[in-house]
Amino acid sequence: LCLISPTPAMTSIGLVVLLWFSMFAMFGVQLFMGRFYRCYDPGNDLFYGAPLTPGGSLYSPTLPLGGEKAVPSIIECVDSGNNNGGNSVWVDKAFSFDTYLWGLKTLFEMATTEGWLEVMASTVDATNKGVSPLPNNEPAAGTLYCCFHIVVGAFVLLNLIVG
Repeated sequence: LCLISPTPAMTSIGLVVLLWFSMFAMFGVQLFMGRFYRCYDPGNDLFYGAPLTPGGSLYSPTLPLGGEKAVPSIIECVDSGNNNGGNSVWVDKAFSFDTYLWGLKTLFEMATTEGWLEVMASTVDATNKGVSPLPNNEPAAGTLYCCFHIVVGAFVLLNLIVG
């Protein structure tokens, strides 16, 4: 009986939390869909792109994919794997905003404060679709999106459920 009596109050709080997560998942899909992919060579266990190099130029090209700005696109990635005898593939991260359901999953993971820094780093590094991430490409958009969700989604709304 003690577990059944708070159900009406929990239902309204649950709907508010679901509304917040739904709204932010749709917003995340609009901002970051398809932008977390990167070039990976499983044979050599390497991610190609523009790594951050301390003490030097911000972007240093990797040898197989040292294009104009050393940021491989999906075409350069797959083509390089074919030309060098490798098998470079265009892969996504374990979290993404490619679909609404993946966005909900990613936001729930962020709200538990487990792995949210990696999600924020990916949103900050996101470039256009089909282009490898660049370090600190969009620091304002990614940081605001993630921090606002952590403050409101994790600290406020999930504590309403606990309370």
